[in-house]
Amino acid sequence: MLRLVRVLLPVAACVLGCAAPDDSEPSTDTDGWEVARTCLPPPGLGRPEHIDGVVALVNALPMPVTLPCVLEALERPLAVLGATSPFSAQATTEQDSPRLFVFSGDLVLSVVTTGEARELLELGEYVEPGRTLKAEIEFPVEAPLPASAPFEHALLGESTSCGLCHGSERYAGKVGEISTYTSDALAAEADRVIPIGLVEQHARDCDPTRDPARCDLFEGIFAHGDVVAGRFDDQTRICVTP
Repeated sequence: MLRLVRVLLPVAACVLGCAAPDDSEPSTDTDGWEVARTCLPPPGLGRPEHIDGVVALVNALPMPVTLPCVLEALERPLAVLGATSPFSAQATTEQDSPRLFVFSGDLVLSVVTTGEARELLELGEYVEPGRTLKAEIEFPVEAPLPASAPFEHALLGESTSCGLCHGSERYAGKVGEISTYTSDALAAEADRVIPIGLVEQHARDCDPTRDPARCDLFEGIFAHGDVVAGRFDDQTRICVTP
């Protein structure tokens, strides 16, 4: 179903620029909302900076592994950007249920707190300015993943489903027997970016009796230590919606 959604998505126009808030934006205040961590990473695995590091983290957690568990296991502080994203496989137009981008070294992890895609972790690893290697993991994960699994899940024939929206897709070699691809990285338009403090407030206001899955994703990011405003670099293209 997610692959079909991607096929039907319109291709967005892009321009060069930066889509994130100013670096001076304060971090969220987690005082009073510290939830005990139950998903703890082994030493050295809590801050993955490449796709293979995410695979290693997932495989190190108790099976079955949920997406909120992986988010909880990430070391703090987390650099996060929230935005509405109407034309994406992780689509949302709701400011209180945004798409969330987590920045870690060369890696951008993205999740959405509502809709069909909220069990999907999208991964983009920068290989050069403005260009990322694409992969994705669908949760829950029931058994250890091979290194090729995130690339295989993103495949759509002899390309990836990501290439339907991200331009200039190119073959990037194989991991095991699975082909991998790079394409343009895309950042949200500035007017779709939600201040990180407001996103954190939406997380605090989430009612687990009404939507426990949404609240679990929010809690995985915001309830286990400091979160700061993240940003895409200046050479990432802005995805301009029609």
